[in-house]
Amino acid sequence: MLLVMLFMEKFNLWIAKHKLLAFLLLVPTTTLSMWYIFAALETPKIVLSVFLIVWFLIFSIGIWGIEIVLLDKPAKAFDEICDPVSYYEIITTLLSYKPKTNQKNLLLINYSSALCGMGEYEKAFEILKEINIDLIINLDVKLVYYYNLAVLCDRLGKTDEAVIWYQKVIDIYNAFKESKTKNRYTSSCDTAIAKIAVIGGEYERALEIFEKINASCKREKVGISLSSAKLYLKLNNIEKAKEKLNYVIVNGNKLYAVTEAKQLLEKANNI
Repeated sequence: MLLVMLFMEKFNLWIAKHKLLAFLLLVPTTTLSMWYIFAALETPKIVLSVFLIVWFLIFSIGIWGIEIVLLDKPAKAFDEICDPVSYYEIITTLLSYKPKTNQKNLLLINYSSALCGMGEYEKAFEILKEINIDLIINLDVKLVYYYNLAVLCDRLGKTDEAVIWYQKVIDIYNAFKESKTKNRYTSSCDTAIAKIAVIGGEYERALEIFEKINASCKREKVGISLSSAKLYLKLNNIEKAKEKLNYVIVNGNKLYAVTEAKQLLEKANNI
């Protein structure tokens, strides 16, 4: 089973690197094969025609969207077990295949997330600044872009810029109609509101917001816990800060947040 999984991963990477060749070789071949099989079974022509058209479309979409398959497992590892490394590695590989502009921009946004998770803030910031966000139509992608940009500005001490981009996140979120998509980004919007409050010195208000956020994944919960810990330290609530920092250390796995939490905990223990 492991060998099959490894083979499929390599095969999918080959498809990602040689999409046109894969399309020309695999789609006609598999479609003809299915035609021979169903023709041998004396399938009615109308059923056969519909099936082959659907098969052709699904297979074609699968090839041109192979990145989704390749990113799925590493993305889940990043979100749920806080491992940005495998996510970083697969995106690095896909970028080396020189994808077209739209696909490249999407990959770069995810790449910046992985770099941010690894503590590479300057590099992640420079990558985001290279992207022409006006070329991206999807609002949810724009929201993720501006959220990442805001977080990086915040991390790098560019607080005035951070407020602008956090507000952009809120505006895009409010532009969504009520839907599963909007619900998926509620925690990001709430975090943006809390971060603006932090920058404005409203620590207690920010803490109230952080405590009410229903994090969408463990990685987000770790980030919120670290932000809360920093606020508790500012408010001189050392025990509560230690509680949050210990959560980050236990659950943050390979995130740079763990390093930050250990440094803050050491300072807290000396207070």
